[in-house]
Amino acid sequence: MRKTINRIGILHYTGPPIVGGVEEVIRYHTRLFLNDGFSLRLIVGEGEPFDPGIDLCLIPELKADLKRGYDEKIKARIQEKLLDSIQDLD
Repeated sequence: MRKTINRIGILHYTGPPIVGGVEEVIRYHTRLFLNDGFSLRLIVGEGEPFDPGIDLCLIPELKADLKRGYDEKIKARIQEKLLDSIQDLD
């Protein structure tokens, strides 16, 4: 028996209204999922609410910051926040 998927998460380091190709694809995908009745969470490092049907989860550590370099503590913090943000998703 297949599991029914109702709650979807989309993850990217930026989301709308940031202008970019991936951000536009995210905007279109969210509209399609919402129109089909899915519950949707957008998990981004930077972005703003652009549709009342979307649960926006901001994780600022996801933003690209090349000057910051690799940091094991930030990696662990991102992992913890990501796990928390997907707990109730299918």
